[in-house]
Amino acid sequence: MATDLESRIKVLEECLSKMEAKILRMDKEIVAVKRLAYEALDHAAML
Repeated sequence: MATDLESRIKVLEECLSKMEAKILRMDKEIVAVKRLAYEALDHAAML
C-alpha cells in the first residue's frame, strides 16, 4: 500500500516539475513578446 502511494507521489512530483519547466518557458516567451511589442511601439512613434 505504501509503495503504491509512494509511486503515485513520485509521478505527481515529476508532473509538477514538468509543469514548472513549461511555466518558466512561457514566462520567457512572454518577456520576449513584450520586448517585441515595445520595440514596435518605439518604431511607430518614430514614424
